[in-house]
Amino acid sequence: MRGSTSLQLLLLSAALVGGAAACGGGASESPSGSTQVIGPVILDATQTSATIPVGRIAVFNVEDPGAWALTAEPTDLVALTAGGEQEGATFNPGAEMLAPGTVEITLTNATTGETLTFQLTITE
Repeated sequence: MRGSTSLQLLLLSAALVGGAAACGGGASESPSGSTQVIGPVILDATQTSATIPVGRIAVFNVEDPGAWALTAEPTDLVALTAGGEQEGATFNPGAEMLAPGTVEITLTNATTGETLTFQLTITE
């Protein structure tokens, strides 16, 4: 019975790592052969610039996440995702880095009219 429990825990751990990699957070193979999950880059109003590699995600930590609209210039370097409620959870707005270059992302709060501007450099 004890061996069966250990096997179940091992399989559950493998499923969790595989599931996390499939969720878009990013994963990479380490030199030891294990999978490492790479989380998003978190930005807020005090950090308005960053250098982020292609494939990574920037998350904008703002109050009232669903109130913010996002725009990018140029538009082809990032994929923007609105924030808000989804299936009982609250998500901040974000952007996935698609191609190298420099992009300006502007968040505008529809309730207050506040704007936040972020300068992101996307690297290979």
